[in-house]
Amino acid sequence: MKQIPPAFKQSFETLARQYPELGEFLSQWRQEELEKLPYGTAANLDVLRGRVQTLTELQKGLFGRIETP
Repeated sequence: MKQIPPAFKQSFETLARQYPELGEFLSQWRQEELEKLPYGTAANLDVLRGRVQTLTELQKGLFGRIETP
């Protein structure tokens, strides 16, 4: 996975402080995608895994961890 440059990380952290509901939205979206994984078909399982990974990395970039504040 691509690393977030320090300047972008600072911008993400500022965004997360100003708009905490964004973190809640991402967390809920990630949870919905996780719940779909056991029911995914072979054709779209990689797509579902990719979404979960992307949302996880985005949350880590925003908050420095998976959980929202």
